[in-house]
Formats: sequence, C-alpha cells, structure tokens
Amino acid sequence: MKGWAGKDNMNRNFWLFWIFLSLTVIWVYFLDHSWSTIPSMGKFLSPSEGCWQNGPTSSQSQTLRLKGLIAPVEIFMDKRKVPHIFAQNQWDLVMALGYITARNRLFQMDIQTRAIAGKLSEVVGRRAIKHDIFYRKAGLLESARHALKKLEEYPYSKSLLIAYSLGVNQYIESLSPSDYPIEYKLLDFEPSPWSPLKSILVLKLMAWKLTGRHFYDELAMSRHLKKLGAKDFFRLFLDFKKDPPVIQEMKPFSAKPPKSPEELYLPHHFDYVIEEPSSYSGQASNNWAVAPSKSKSGHPLLANDPHLALFLPSLWYEVQLHTPDMNVYGVTIPGAPVVVIGFNQHIAWGFTNGEEDVADLYEVRFQSAYKKRYWYEGKWHPTSLKKETIWIRGQKKPLILEVPYTHHGPLLYVSKSHPNWGLAFRWTGHLPSNELLTFILLNRARNRADFVEAIGHYHCPAQNILFASKNGDIGLWHRGRFPIRWKGQGIFISDGSNPLYDWHGFIPLSQQPHMFNPKKGFLTSTNQFPAPSWYPYFLFSFTFEEYRNQRIYQLLKQERSFSLDHMKRFQLDMLDCHAQELAPLMVEVVRPLAKSGLEKQAIETLAQWDYIQNGQKIAPTIFQEWWRQLYRAIWEDELEEPPYPSWNRTVQALLNKEKWLDNIRTSPKEGQKEILYSTFQKTLKTLQNRFGDIKNWKWGKYKELTLTHIGKVPSFSKVLQMGGSWRVLNAITQRTGPSWRMVVELSDPPRAYGVYPGGQSGNPGNPDYEAFLETWKEGKYFLLEAYQSAEEAKKKASFVIRIVKGS
Repeated sequence: MKGWAGKDNMNRNFWLFWIFLSLTVIWVYFLDHSWSTIPSMGKFLSPSEGCWQNGPTSSQSQTLRLKGLIAPVEIFMDKRKVPHIFAQNQWDLVMALGYITARNRLFQMDIQTRAIAGKLSEVVGRRAIKHDIFYRKAGLLESARHALKKLEEYPYSKSLLIAYSLGVNQYIESLSPSDYPIEYKLLDFEPSPWSPLKSILVLKLMAWKLTGRHFYDELAMSRHLKKLGAKDFFRLFLDFKKDPPVIQEMKPFSAKPPKSPEELYLPHHFDYVIEEPSSYSGQASNNWAVAPSKSKSGHPLLANDPHLALFLPSLWYEVQLHTPDMNVYGVTIPGAPVVVIGFNQHIAWGFTNGEEDVADLYEVRFQSAYKKRYWYEGKWHPTSLKKETIWIRGQKKPLILEVPYTHHGPLLYVSKSHPNWGLAFRWTGHLPSNELLTFILLNRARNRADFVEAIGHYHCPAQNILFASKNGDIGLWHRGRFPIRWKGQGIFISDGSNPLYDWHGFIPLSQQPHMFNPKKGFLTSTNQFPAPSWYPYFLFSFTFEEYRNQRIYQLLKQERSFSLDHMKRFQLDMLDCHAQELAPLMVEVVRPLAKSGLEKQAIETLAQWDYIQNGQKIAPTIFQEWWRQLYRAIWEDELEEPPYPSWNRTVQALLNKEKWLDNIRTSPKEGQKEILYSTFQKTLKTLQNRFGDIKNWKWGKYKELTLTHIGKVPSFSKVLQMGGSWRVLNAITQRTGPSWRMVVELSDPPRAYGVYPGGQSGNPGNPDYEAFLETWKEGKYFLLEAYQSAEEAKKKASFVIRIVKGS
C-alpha cells in the first residue's frame, strides 16, 4: 500500500509541477506584455529596470558632455535643488536649462504636450479617444504648427527652441529603460524626442487653460436669452460690480462701435452636446505693485501669486539664468526656455488672468452632412478639410478624422438631430503669434520702454501684466488680442451666416487698458473688470472677480508705507469681503426663525464669525454651504442650468428683495425671508449628513485641497486641509490655489522671496517631490537668491554640475 501511495504522491507532484510551471509561464507572459490599457507589470516590477530603480536623483558634483555646446556651463545646485545656471551665451544657457529641466520633470513635459496635442491615446489606449478627438477638432495642434511657422520670422526665438530641444534630447538619450521616470514604467511607454513644436504646445496649453470656459457656456446663455428676453438678461449678466477696475487712470479716447444686428440671434437648434474633455476648475490670481512713495525702503515693491489648478509635480520649476548680459530669477514652465514670472537686476513682472471671452461658437449650416460647403453671406462657400490621424495603443490602424474648417474656425460640435448644422469654433489662440518673444525680452528688460516692447508681442490669453523697475516706475497693462465686438456679441451662440457676427478687428495695443505710476501710489489686479466706466470697447466675462480686489484696496490704503513683510502678509490674507457683505443679512433674517438647538447653534456660530476663512473654523463651512444652496435656489427655477449671474449681482437681488427670490415652480410666492430660511435648513441637513456633529464642520475638512498627480496616479497625489477660498486673497479652493507666491523689492540688488506647492523633482520617490509643500501650507517663504557671480554661487552650492562640449 505504501508503494501505491508513493506512486500517487509522485504523480500528484508531477502534475502539480507542470500546472505551476504552466501558470508561471502564463503569469510571466502576462506581466511582460501590455494588454490594451493595462500596463506591463513585469517591466514595472523588474529588479533591473522597474520601479526599484527610481530613487532620488544624484546630488553629487559631476561633469557632463553635451553636443552642440559652444562654451562650458556651470549649474550650481542649492540646498533646495534650485539650479543656478551660469553660461557664456544664451544658446548654451538654454541648452543647459533643457537638460536640467528634463532631468527633473521629463514625464510632466511629455504627458502635458501629449494632452494638448490630442495624443494621449498613443500611450493609454481607447480611454483617451474622446479627449484626443476634442483637442484635434479644437485645432490646438494645428494652431501650434502655425505658431511654429510664425517663428520663421523670428530666427532668434526659434534658435532658443532648438537649443532647448538639444538639451532635453541629450538627457533622454542618456537614459536606459531602468532610468525612466516611474510613470513611464507604470504606463509602459518610452520618452519621445523633444522638439520646438512641443515647447510651443507648452505655451498653447497655458493659453488654453487661461482662456476660460466662456465658449462652453454660450449655448446655455442662448437658452437664458430665450427664457428671459434681452432686457432681463442684460440686467442680470452685465450689471456686475466694476469698481474699482484694474485700470482707473487712463487718458480718455473715443471709438465707434461696430454695426450690430437689429435682433439678437437665437440658434436654430439647441441639441448640441457641449462636452468638455475634462472638468473645469475656476482660476484666480492676484498681483499688485507699490510705488517708491509708499514703500518703506524707497524702492518699488511687486507681489504676484497666480492661482491655478494645483498638481504634483508643480506647474512651475524654479531657476536662475545667468549670462554676461542677463541675470534673471523666477519660475519657468517645464518645456519653456524662459523664466515666465520673475525678476532680473532691473525689473520684476507678474501676471493675472484677464478673464475676457476671446473665443466664440458660430452656428453654421452646411450644404449636406458631408460638410464640404457652408452658408455665409447669402451663398455657399467651400470648407477646407484637415486630416487628423490619431494612433491608439493596442490597435493596428489609426483613427482618421477629417475636420471641416470654415472662415470662423474648425467644426467642434454637430447637432444631434440635424447633422448638416454645427458649431464652428473661433479662438484668438488659433492666430499665429510669438508669445515666447515676450518672455525672452522680459527676461533681459531694463526699463519701462523694454517692458512695453516685450508685451507688444503678447496676444493670448488675456492677461494683466504687472511691472516694476528699480528706476522707480510701476505699471500695469491689460494685454491680449481682444476682438472688437458690439455690446453683447460673443455672449451667445453667433450667427455663422451673418458677417455682422464676425470679429471686427482687434483693439490696438495703445487703446488697451493700461497705466503707469498712478497718483495713489499702487496698482492692483485680481481678475476684476479691466477698464474705467467710459471705456468705449465692449469687454465681457461672467467670471470677473468682485471681492478680492476690494480687500487688497482696503489693505493698501490703510497704511502709508509698506515692506516685503506686508506683501507676504497680504498674500496670506483670508478676510472674506463677500461674507462680510452677506452674512449679517443672513443672521438678521434667520435668527428669529431658528427653532431647533442645531439651528440656534449654527446661526450664533455665524453671528460671531470674524469673516476669516481659517481652516479650523466652523462658520466658513456654514456660510459657504448656505451660499451654495442659496445661489442655486435663487436661479435654477428661472434658468435651470448654469452659468448664473455673478455673486455680487445675486447679493444685490437678495438685499433689494427682487422678483428672482420667488420659486416660480411653487406657490405661494416666496421672498427674502422664505428663501433664506429654507436654504439654511437644507444647509444644516447637508452638513449633518456629511460630517455629523457640528464640531466636525471645520472649514479645512469641508474644502480639502487635492494636489493631483499630473498622471492622475492617486498614490502620487496629496490631500491637505487648510483655510482660504476663491473669494479671499489666499485663494485656496479644493483644486486651485497660489501656484507661485513671489514678492520682490527692486533695490540694488533686488531682494525677493517666493514659494510654490511641491518641489523641484518630478519623481514621487524623491524627497524633493514635495519638499516645499509644508512651507507653502504654513504661509512661509524662501529667500530667492539671484547670485551675482559664479564665485558667489559656488560658495553656497550643495553640488555643481559642469557641462562641457561633447563630440
């Protein structure tokens, strides 16, 4: 019996061996291959090439060889891993910048340009097709090609893009698969060569993000117009707070408005599906400058903190660039060969978004569903068909798109019920321009005249460009390529057959809102309305800011003189002027109506609030949720869908007890008291269901900030609980916030401080990935040391990278 048992065991072991061997072979094969959008986990986990190889970047001094270099370059890396690049000429400087940026942010550079070019499907497969189709149809890649062609007129600009590409590509060529950033291993693809076109795409990406969502909402605005009529519509949407505007002191001039149609156009069809490729998050920014007369040191002061969507790694990369005739410090966008926001030895500059609508949708009738001809000015005109090839990972054949172009622009949306009708997209970013030259010239500008020359090359998107110089000048220019429109044009879907709806040229640079050295001694912009009340051109945005500028005005008027410490403190200010305006009314009306213990506790908490958006407080949570419920309740019965009138216009409706407070879907008629109390009750119910006891309703928890990894890998993202909100100067929301805080004193040499949320490294396994995050969260700053010489930089460097000419 034992013999037979032994044979059974042998047979069983034999078959188990072959079963496990087969499973092992299958598993190894599975691990080593990509399956549609599933990455190859074998390569990711490989001891020789996988994630185990992605440790911190070397912090040892070294010598590198780069082909195409003219003279030696030294990169002095400080303790925060900020590169201070010293070169003998601009070509070598930019090549070294390309190399060192790629060494720290290669995946970020790669994935962002793929996204804006509509090429994500090449690496993630079918799940990105919808995204890629949208961006190809919107003409982003085509507009970048036009911009690159435009650079033939600017050989110096193009030469810098070539030098930058040489630096990036030589870094890529130095990598073996084991050196690839971890995201390449997760997604199982290789870095592709960099090119000047990709640098243009980086700038197009910023232009696109800052253009805003106006054109997405034009169909909804047309529905609002149809429901309300022109009179009520304009009372609601154009009657917003415009004081104080960005520019107050400007020499008056006149301009004749273009001819407008007798009646506003309503689309023939409302069944267009206006889809966004990704969720849009509101954005905000602050900048201000203080004249020597109001500065404690007697030198001009400049502060800037662009509030953008926050990611890891950060949008920005901190750097100093030094040649014999230039010394500039600030932040660049990985992929761009310039400092975008910063200072040199003579001037400082910064940006806030201008907010204007610079993109329109035109309803176009085509002769047939083939869309080869379209109706305009009483006759048929030929379209031009642009072929777009989208390669999809896991598929042998590409997806071929033929995008019809009208004189308005590419066809972006098609009617569901009438395929021979569509919406064509016109955007100022489609027009050839050279914004790169603006930054090249700002980096080396010395005075006001140089500043004006630099911004003359800037076109898209609309920006408030702030300037201060050690000569004592401060200035602010609301700059962009602004279409000349009649009042109301571009708010709604435009008639693509009527030339009255075409753009009527662009506002000249000299007539765009601007101001230098104002009598009040300071300049500010916080995305508010840009021009004085007499300004003759029509400028529109339903996202013009109404409260942050009110606060910075209070702060800059309250003292006679200011220092850099004041500038820092103001950037961190969290007083909510919106709540200050509205909360007293809420308390006054609802306090007598409060019945339950929770209602009384909540209303008293709000009554005792100092309007500071501190993350540990409960009152901001009650106010914000109540405002959210109230805002929606006032408008959704009449309008049914966003966008709704501005916050300030809504407050005015409440204060004035306007007809909009009544819910037209119910009876009896409601007023101020009824809508405030009913939304208060909904607020408490919502917060109780979400957080439980009122002691858990802390503001930081309610509005958790998520810094999402650029490749959307959850474990590489970060969640923070902190104060701030969109309507305070420290404008931290759930997804957006101060992406770069910078304050500069234009002394000789300049003194400056700054910080951004993140770190210099793009590698999640490197401590420098989020090294600045806690400093930023605590409202602290780093000294920005723009060394005057290589000798000074060397003394303070943690390590040095020397680059010499390679063969």
